[in-house]
Amino acid sequence: MNRKGAERIVFGTLIGLIIGAIIFATVVIPLFRFIYGWYTSGVEEVTENNFNELDKVINSLLKDENRNEEVMDYYIKDNAYILVGFSSRCKPQENDLNCPVAQCHTTWPWSDDTYHIPAPTSCFAEKSCLCLFKDLNAGDFDGEDNKALKCFSYPKANYLVSSVNDVNVGKAISLGSRGYEDLVIYGECGKILGPTKLQLRKIKLNDKETIIEIAPLEKQ
Repeated sequence: MNRKGAERIVFGTLIGLIIGAIIFATVVIPLFRFIYGWYTSGVEEVTENNFNELDKVINSLLKDENRNEEVMDYYIKDNAYILVGFSSRCKPQENDLNCPVAQCHTTWPWSDDTYHIPAPTSCFAEKSCLCLFKDLNAGDFDGEDNKALKCFSYPKANYLVSSVNDVNVGKAISLGSRGYEDLVIYGECGKILGPTKLQLRKIKLNDKETIIEIAPLEKQ
């Protein structure tokens, strides 16, 4: 083979490699990212979108003096996420009785039902806060390093709760003639799947304190 023939082969090989690299960069990589995203983040994105929408509804209720109630569709992926509400009195430290308690895992050694979940550091100090956590395989909070994935703070609300009753229910905390249950909603707790609808209510305790109640209406 003469020199010119060898040069043509080398040149042709280089051109082929360049074209292959261009196809890989412009077609294969974007296709892989699309397929990977479709398989790994599709449902998670729905959960986050619902969480963001819930934040918008809460802010809308707090801003509008004439609106006190709202019902919205809601999805939280089972075995994946937990929705937790913190009052303005809850501190970012353990054993604070003002912080919520998870009631899903009650069997030792994975029990959480006596553990008060500290407010995440991403919450504004002395403001109510709504956070999304991972649902772990065993216990979710007591002895686990479960960091909040995302939080929203509400300076105009003192309490974010699950239900408000004329009398206390379970471990509801007394607020005068009313009581409330901690807001800890799982995508799945035992055989019960997460809610498909949430009812939100704004309740004025007095001229200074406001409760946002978030109560599941339906289960999947």
